[in-house]
Amino acid sequence: MVGAEYSGTTTISKAFIDWIKSNLGKTVIFHDHWKIPEIAGHPPNETPNTMLTSIEQKQVLESTSPVKELLMRYALYYHTPHSYESNDQFGLYVGYYFDDLIYGPKYFDYGKPNQPGDRLLEKLKIEQNIIKFSPDTVIALIKCNEIETKQRIEKTPHKKQMAGGNDIKSLAHRFQKEFDSSLIANKITIDTSNSTIDQSVSELVYKLQPFFSRDDRIRLLSNL
Repeated sequence: MVGAEYSGTTTISKAFIDWIKSNLGKTVIFHDHWKIPEIAGHPPNETPNTMLTSIEQKQVLESTSPVKELLMRYALYYHTPHSYESNDQFGLYVGYYFDDLIYGPKYFDYGKPNQPGDRLLEKLKIEQNIIKFSPDTVIALIKCNEIETKQRIEKTPHKKQMAGGNDIKSLAHRFQKEFDSSLIANKITIDTSNSTIDQSVSELVYKLQPFFSRDDRIRLLSNL
């Protein structure tokens, strides 16, 4: 699940987790740790051992660009499929290489063309692995218009906000561009601008139905 900050990726993901547990009875692997300095933890099951302290987050922010690049590249490939091994767990990644591809070069001066770890090249490598080892992967682009995004920023600002109001349009455009150019075949789009959380989750579930596995469909039917 990808999208610019304040589009609703984390909010919709958490609500979708509840839907998955209630309707599919599946264990959820939830990764939402791709925005520096919030690069650890697996909500909603957080423990002190999985979260960076404020001091540790400050250390991450103050590290050099090459250190940030290496740290994030290792994290990206740790979470990239490398074998055909399968299980019945449901994986939900929020941001993932899209966040790193867009925010890293823009705000932290790494991963630009002709720099080590060029993120456009890394995106290609990661997607080739996904296509090979996890071909059922679906990318959901979460969108929100500029007016509503500004209202969300004013109403509920993030403690460690990545971007200001001046970047709203350019970031939304960049996420759309990378989504459109992605090699992943399975794609859906959700616009949260005028929808409640429940409405967005319902739309998400409806658009995901063509990609549900046979076991998923059986679980849903058993809950009717």
